Amino acid sequence: VMGSTKYYYRVRVYLNDGSMILSDTKTVTTSYKTESVTITTSDGIRLAAKLKYLGSNNGKKPGIIFMHELMPFGNNWQKADVVTNLIAEGYVCLILDFRGHFSSDYVPLPTEYSQVEEFIYNVSKDLVASIEFMKSNDVVDGNKLALVGGSLGSIMAIAGNGYDEVVASVALSPYSVGIYSVFPDLIINSTLFIAAENNVNSQGVNFAQEATAMYNYSEEPKKLIIVPGSSEHGTNLLLESGITNEIKNWIIARMEN
Repeated sequence: VMGSTKYYYRVRVYLNDGSMILSDTKTVTTSYKTESVTITTSDGIRLAAKLKYLGSNNGKKPGIIFMHELMPFGNNWQKADVVTNLIAEGYVCLILDFRGHFSSDYVPLPTEYSQVEEFIYNVSKDLVASIEFMKSNDVVDGNKLALVGGSLGSIMAIAGNGYDEVVASVALSPYSVGIYSVFPDLIINSTLFIAAENNVNSQGVNFAQEATAMYNYSEEPKKLIIVPGSSEHGTNLLLESGITNEIKNWIIARMEN
């Protein structure tokens, strides 16, 4: 039995009269290690995170940082199949809570569009601290990291692409706000861009257009997926058929390159 693997099963019962009763399909995911960690940023903010990996791993393994949206109701990466799938492949996964969210230190979140760029600059310190944490961790191969994020997290996944140690990025519903002003020298490559065809926010931002523009700006290797007929945003794109496998395959291909 492999760790961090989802198994499906049904119970079949034969009765004395020769009839059979078949249960509904059930699932169980085998165990893996989960450590609650605290990461302190350069400006003193304490970030909560979960480090997840197979206890059977030998030596250091490549690491993946998963990052959420701005102001979601919960961190969808905590229960995402793509995370457990990659843990099963031997990767060490960090599920990060940004400042102002969930169990991390409180900071005021932007309430107006004009405040977003400054907030992105501050959150970039969360990204840097998380990368440094992974580089110094005893179970992580700090020379091979991947960044995966939705919406605000996708901005960080793209921004962190400039690190030599980051060999793959995945951006769900990417948005260019703040990227070129906060990270003016950024050269983007090895990035998978994913957006829904009909995802437009209240400010009129069309995320399919944003993803396409950033894809065109980026260098190879790169890939663009526009999900037809969908309006899903950020980590909700994981609900779309095939997206989990696309993310998994992209990261494995880049890690093994």
